[in-house]
Amino acid sequence: MWYVVIFIAVLLVDQVTKILCAFFANGVEGTTIFKIIDGFLEITYVENTNGMMGLFDGLPYKDMIFLIATAVILLGIFIYIGVSKGRGKWRNATLALILSGAIGNFIDRLLHFSQGLS
Repeated sequence: MWYVVIFIAVLLVDQVTKILCAFFANGVEGTTIFKIIDGFLEITYVENTNGMMGLFDGLPYKDMIFLIATAVILLGIFIYIGVSKGRGKWRNATLALILSGAIGNFIDRLLHFSQGLS
């Protein structure tokens, strides 16, 4: 069950880095948080509220659509994990990475959606 450790570690790192970036940028988009190589490799706080490459800008109910789509994808991943047998260690590691990213996105979308309701 070492892939569970990978899943939890990646999910925690994902969420903690997002929280830290938002904190250090004070929620101001475009704020450079950390310069590793000046002008080449930097961590900058940016929010993407329009989906993949801004393709869904102006789409009504896009937050609800993204939330439902993420839930359906997560359900598919869980069904695959439950049905498939004899997966190797590399497939388990890959599934752990995909699942941690998908759940991290689901958490972000759920928080973003709930903020829009209030």
